[in-house]
Amino acid sequence: MPICTPAPTPATRTRTKPEVMADVGCRNTVFDGCAQTAARHLVGWREVGVADFRLEFVHEDAAGVREVVTAFRAFRAGSLSVTGLERRLAAASAPTLLRARA
Repeated sequence: MPICTPAPTPATRTRTKPEVMADVGCRNTVFDGCAQTAARHLVGWREVGVADFRLEFVHEDAAGVREVVTAFRAFRAGSLSVTGLERRLAAASAPTLLRARA
């Protein structure tokens, strides 16, 4: 499943039906039919003080989750650029939704 970056319009991609899932806090989240990432915004968020974010996984296997987490850890440690992160996420093809909190 390709990462949708930037978010294409419905007219420019084939979409699967979005899923609505409740998390452990019973908050409903709508997941689009393709993987999403906000990796390109991480440097800017860091510059304005956003230090925490979460990764959400919907249907990934353990290997896919490990690859994504490893890539984000490398980015946070400074050993991987945003471009490198985006490449690794695309290679992993693991749907993630990145949300930031200040």
